[in-house]
Amino acid sequence: MHALSLHTVIVLLLALLGCTLEADKASAADEDGLRTATEEHDNSFATVFNTPESCWDAMLSAEANKDVAATLRCMAAEDRLAFLGSLVYRLDRLIARQAPLNEKATALLKRHGLEEVDIMGTLEKIGTPSATEGKTVFKAIGRKIKDQLAFAKEALELLAPVPKPDDHETPARRVLKLSNVIVSGDTATGVIVADGSLDGRPVYFVREEGSWRVSDNPTPTDSDAKNRAMP
Repeated sequence: MHALSLHTVIVLLLALLGCTLEADKASAADEDGLRTATEEHDNSFATVFNTPESCWDAMLSAEANKDVAATLRCMAAEDRLAFLGSLVYRLDRLIARQAPLNEKATALLKRHGLEEVDIMGTLEKIGTPSATEGKTVFKAIGRKIKDQLAFAKEALELLAPVPKPDDHETPARRVLKLSNVIVSGDTATGVIVADGSLDGRPVYFVREEGSWRVSDNPTPTDSDAKNRAMP
């Protein structure tokens, strides 16, 4: 089985459907161990998930509601930064390709003070970056984003696939079911299977500051563990 990267999960849940992202909706507490703490600023994402299952359910709910803020709350801090950095990279690629949306992409980066970020140049200096090297670069870029929620909303809306004029039917949503969750200290693993598929893929969780979050790193290093407390 191949690990399902966090980026793939988010793209699958938010962008693949080609839906326009709606305004952020408030998250309500549920009976599966979710409680919402007071958010002091846009980057706090202070929601607590008491179990990996409640975190995963919240992510699926976020997809159904097109709720970007709730999706970011489900992500481990370091992975969230890497994901945001990957959005900057995708916007830079739009600009480099002189794509139809390059002017909007340029304006978006400028609004968030990212117009001078040379993420593609940094990756070129590395040569062929490993997954770890690429994630390190993305995290460094993600830390430069002051308003993570606003940037994520705008970037995902711009990058979301645009339905073709002849697309009259909306494809059926494939539900990703979580099973076989095994908790070991502050990490957990599970298996997700899409409806109609026999091919399960592993997904990982980490517990940071008392809350379970989805992560693409099954064995966080000591450095990662320390950094996870830094939103």
